[in-house]
Amino acid sequence: MSMPFCDMSASQKLILEDQFFDKRIVLSQSALNKLLFCPQSYYNYYILQQKETESSKYAVEGKMMHCLLLNPEVFHDEFVISPTALPSEKLVAALFTLFTTCQIDSDATGNPLTLTLSDYQEELLVALTVNNLYQSYKDNAKKLSSAITDKSQAYWEFLVKSTDKRKSIVSYDQFIEAQHAVDKIKNNVSIMKLMGYITEPGEMVQQMNEQSLQAIQQERDFDIKGILDNYVVNHMTNTILVNDLKKTSKDILSFEESILKYRYDLQAAMYYTLIRDTVAKNYPGYKIEFRFIVVDNMLQIAPVRITPETMDIWLNNLEETFAKATFHFKERRFDLPYSIASNNNEIVL
Repeated sequence: MSMPFCDMSASQKLILEDQFFDKRIVLSQSALNKLLFCPQSYYNYYILQQKETESSKYAVEGKMMHCLLLNPEVFHDEFVISPTALPSEKLVAALFTLFTTCQIDSDATGNPLTLTLSDYQEELLVALTVNNLYQSYKDNAKKLSSAITDKSQAYWEFLVKSTDKRKSIVSYDQFIEAQHAVDKIKNNVSIMKLMGYITEPGEMVQQMNEQSLQAIQQERDFDIKGILDNYVVNHMTNTILVNDLKKTSKDILSFEESILKYRYDLQAAMYYTLIRDTVAKNYPGYKIEFRFIVVDNMLQIAPVRITPETMDIWLNNLEETFAKATFHFKERRFDLPYSIASNNNEIVL
C-alpha cells in the first residue's frame, strides 16, 4: 500500500522524484491533462505514485462500453456486476458480517476467500446469531438451508469479487445500458464499416482494437503513448482510419462543447501523432482520418469526423501543450499550472 503523500518526508519525496527523472518520461493523454490543469495532481499520481480511483459514472460506463465492443472476452476480468435480486435485508446484513469476518481472516492468513458460500458454514452460523436471524430454528442444518440460497450465493460472489481492486463495480442497470449502446453500434452498418468490422468484397483491411502505441520524440524530453480504441488500415483506399469511442452525458449535438471542456482535441492530436509516427511509417502515402464515435445520453450514435484543417489546428495546440509540459519537467515545478508558474507565480486579470 502506498503512503499518503501528506505523510511523506521531504527526503522520501526527493527519492521518488529522482527515481522518476532517472528514467525516460513517457506521457499519456490523461497524464498530459493532469499536468496541464493540475500539476500537483500529476506530481502526486505519477511521481509520488499516489494512485487514485476513477469514480465518474460516465467514465465507468464508457470504459464498460469500450470493453464490451472492443475486448469482450476480458469483460469479467475488468468488471463486477452487482446482483439484481438480493436476499432479505437481514440476510444481507448477516452475509456482510460474515464477509467482514472472513476478509480479516483472509488478510491475516493470506488465503483468498472462495466464491462458495457453503465453505463458511460455521462462520455463517455465528453471523446469523450476531444478526439474530433464524434463531427460532433449533436445527443448524435448517438455519443453513434457509441462509444459503441462490440469491445469497450470488450476493456472496459479488462481495468476494468486489475485493479485487483491479475491477470496477457496476450495477446491472449500468451493464444493460452499456450493452444496449454496444448493440446499437453493432447494428449501425456505416459505423461498423468505419471500424473495420464490415468490409466490401475484395477489400483489404487490417483492424486493430485496444492497441497500445508508443512513439519516441527525439526533439523533446519525453515520449508519448496511448491505447487507441480502434484503427483500420484500408489498403484499397490507402487510408488509416482512427476511431475513438466516447460516451457523453449530453446530447450528441453538444459534443463540440465536450471537446473543449475535456480537451479531447489534445487526445485526438496525440493519437493522430502516435499513428503518424508509428503505424503510418509502414505505409508511405497513406492518409490518416480521425473520428470520434459518440454515444449520447439518449443512446444516439454518430461519428464525428475531424477535417485535416481542424486536425492541423489541434496538432499546433498539442505542440504548445508539449512546451508547457517541458517547462514543468525542466524546472521540476508542479505546484501551479504553467500559466501561473511561468508568470511570476501570479494571475493577472
